[in-house]
Amino acid sequence: MQTQQPWKQYGSYRDASNSQSASEPLSNDREETRPAKARRRRMQAVGLLLVLFLTWAGLKWWDQQQMLQEMEAELNLLQVQVEEARMRQAELKTEINRLHDPEYIAEIARRDYFLSREGETIFKIKE
Repeated sequence: MQTQQPWKQYGSYRDASNSQSASEPLSNDREETRPAKARRRRMQAVGLLLVLFLTWAGLKWWDQQQMLQEMEAELNLLQVQVEEARMRQAELKTEINRLHDPEYIAEIARRDYFLSREGETIFKIKE
């Protein structure tokens, strides 16, 4: 007793030589076999899933690139602000050191508050 495989009953292009002579070409209007149809559907489904995944991955990559560019621009801006703050800090330290000098304090008092030493006369000139 011979066990027959289920797909053999539908035939395939390999079995065509049994049903047609070697001189006759295979007909194109012949239906695909069920296993071939199933394989084709599986490959189409896998292809569709692959296209969907690649589309999703591409969109995510694009979004991340945009976010990265924005963050780099913000980083550059913050680095400029840090450098300006360091320069201002150096100026203020210099000013603090100068304020410990009595002659500099006297100069500020004369310039900003019109104070004078004994015997000096201040003339206010309008510009």
